[in-house]
Amino acid sequence: MVITSTASLTPLKTEANQTIHTVWYHVEGIVCYACVGIIESAVKTVRGVKKAAVSYIGESLCVEAWDDADLDAVSAVLEKRGYKASRIAERML
Repeated sequence: MVITSTASLTPLKTEANQTIHTVWYHVEGIVCYACVGIIESAVKTVRGVKKAAVSYIGESLCVEAWDDADLDAVSAVLEKRGYKASRIAERML
């Protein structure tokens, strides 16, 4: 049996005609599971961020954000809390 996708290959847009970006960061300073909640909560305060998910084991952060998101603010907001975040990849959905 062959399964084919009917999903469109065009970027996913909202009513405001914005594309969702998925951005991955390497995060230094994650030392416990409490850090996961601190990081996710902090990143969700950044304008345009839709979702934030931290991997404690992988020391990584995955952020879903709209076009108008201030992605440079993600690193800044984490630095204020004692973490160092470096962008490692990005994909548009």
